[in-house]
Amino acid sequence: MRIVKLLLMALLIIAVIVMALLFLVENNTSVTVDLFLFDMTVTSGSWVVLSFITGAVAGLGSAAAVFIKMYGRQAQLKRKLVKSEKALARLKQNPMSS
Repeated sequence: MRIVKLLLMALLIIAVIVMALLFLVENNTSVTVDLFLFDMTVTSGSWVVLSFITGAVAGLGSAAAVFIKMYGRQAQLKRKLVKSEKALARLKQNPMSS
């Protein structure tokens, strides 16, 4: 199942890259972009695609940082749980007498 998921993700990435390249090839007219403070005329669609790719990479990078932190915390809590379970098992085998 993991291989199928990986293959589907790779196919999706390839499809997006092909669509971006087709966009660049087919749209070669100049575009005016209004950035509130000033207008910018872009003669190539590559800037538009480049900005989308930059945004996607930045988004994935920030999401990856959150997931890495989350998995680290999960591993820490699992270690704590195992330690507590061992201590509980030890107490059940050797109860303290009053």
